[in-house]
Amino acid sequence: MGGVYVTFNNLHRGVRFLQHNVILIMTIPGPHELSLEQLNHCLEPFVNDFITVYQGMRMCLASYSELQVVNNGLVMQVSDISASHKVNGVAAHSHKDHLYDVCKISLKNINTEKGYDTMNFKLREDFQQLWHSFDSKNTPSAAA
Repeated sequence: MGGVYVTFNNLHRGVRFLQHNVILIMTIPGPHELSLEQLNHCLEPFVNDFITVYQGMRMCLASYSELQVVNNGLVMQVSDISASHKVNGVAAHSHKDHLYDVCKISLKNINTEKGYDTMNFKLREDFQQLWHSFDSKNTPSAAA
C-alpha cells in the first residue's frame, strides 16, 4: 500500500511540506504492487483534472476580487542528494559555502555548535537560489 501526494512548489520551502500543505490524492491499494494498467486506471481522474487546470482555469483566489486564471505544472523527481542538486541547479553537496539549498550553513560549521544553533538559523531566499542557478550556467568551467 502506498500513496500519491501533491505539494505546491510556489509555497516557501519552509512550509511546503507541512502536513496541512500536502494533499493525499490517492491511496494505492495493496497488498500486492499494481500493474501499470491498474495504476493508470487509478490515476486517470487526477490526470484529467490536472490537464484541465494545466490548460488554464478561472478560480477565486485570496486578495483578488475577480476570478484569476490559474495554471499548473508537474515536477516529478526521485533521486539522491547529489542528483537532486544537479536537477535543481544548486551547488554540489560538498560545496564549502552552499552546502544545503535550504539554509546558509557552511561546510566548516556543519559539525560544530554553530551548525545547530536554531536561534541564528537563516534560510536561503528562493530568488537568490534562482540567481545562483542561472549564474552557474553562464560561468565557464575550469576545463573550458
